[in-house]
Amino acid sequence: MIEDSQQQQIDRDGCRLLREALEPLGWLVNEIRYDYGIDYDVQVLAKNTPNGIWFKIQLKSSASTEYSRDNSFISEQIDFDHAKHYSLELRDPVLLVHSDVVARKIFWCAPQLDANAIAKVTSANPPASVTFRIPTSNNLPETAAILLKTVERSYVALAGRTLSKSTLSTFAETLRYQPGEEALLQEFQVKTNVLKLRKVHDFLIARRYPEARSLANSILLDPETAIDQRFWAESEIGDIDWGEAVNGNRPQAELPRIYLENAKRLQVLTKSGPAHLKFYALVVRKGAELDQLVVDNWGLTILLHQHFGPAGNPLMALGVFAAHVSSTQQVIAKYNQCLRLAKYADGSCLAH
Repeated sequence: MIEDSQQQQIDRDGCRLLREALEPLGWLVNEIRYDYGIDYDVQVLAKNTPNGIWFKIQLKSSASTEYSRDNSFISEQIDFDHAKHYSLELRDPVLLVHSDVVARKIFWCAPQLDANAIAKVTSANPPASVTFRIPTSNNLPETAAILLKTVERSYVALAGRTLSKSTLSTFAETLRYQPGEEALLQEFQVKTNVLKLRKVHDFLIARRYPEARSLANSILLDPETAIDQRFWAESEIGDIDWGEAVNGNRPQAELPRIYLENAKRLQVLTKSGPAHLKFYALVVRKGAELDQLVVDNWGLTILLHQHFGPAGNPLMALGVFAAHVSSTQQVIAKYNQCLRLAKYADGSCLAH
């Protein structure tokens, strides 16, 4: 008599759990018999109609699942070749799924979006195996909507990899088959600027201010750049100015003026809209004005204490006292103005 091995029974139980999790969603789970490390193709249907989304699954089933100490994840060890295949080589979205057949639970992760795994398979001294952490919060079918969003992100990551590896001639040729080539070119520019803005921020964090400024200006001064991206480039320039001032040991009293001048430039940039950026620039300016008033008030406070001391000038003290009272009133008024703007912004966000 031929008997099933224990693992074969566990694998069947894992497959059953997977189908029970996905098929009631209306998704088609197709078993793959001949493939390199892939168990299933899943076709997503919306209202019984294919919506174009496909993804692959590598299923690992266990009757003795080992959870982390805080039960937040499961560690799944995959040999190097398969880990590299899942993380970098596959050109379709793939999910690594773990089935706990005892607890009857299904968890998943996306190897193509796992930065830690990608770093390991691309390292100069790659390990013999790679351990993937599968979050227990990614349980199925409860997180099906999150899974679909993750698959969409995988599509974007894969498209980026394909694009970066394609030759210029191949890339240019494929544009002929895209509807709305002009709109596509604009989208490419928008996304390229997003990468540039991220690089600007990286330069800023690394205190590489000249490089950050040069890249930010290339975005800001390009007339083809969308207004929102020019806005964020200008905002980054304010941070660059402030960082350079601090790094150059400029007097602390000068620092608030940097953000105030930057806020004024943001207002000029958004004079004709859009409304949300125009409002944001207003909030930034009022915050910068409050900062400037507070710093001025603190300076008057110190000066007032000096003149009230034994070595102070009583006549000067009266003048400073009057200036301090006026300054304090301005701080309170500006603070209340900022508070009203904050409440308005909070109410506006809740309304939407």
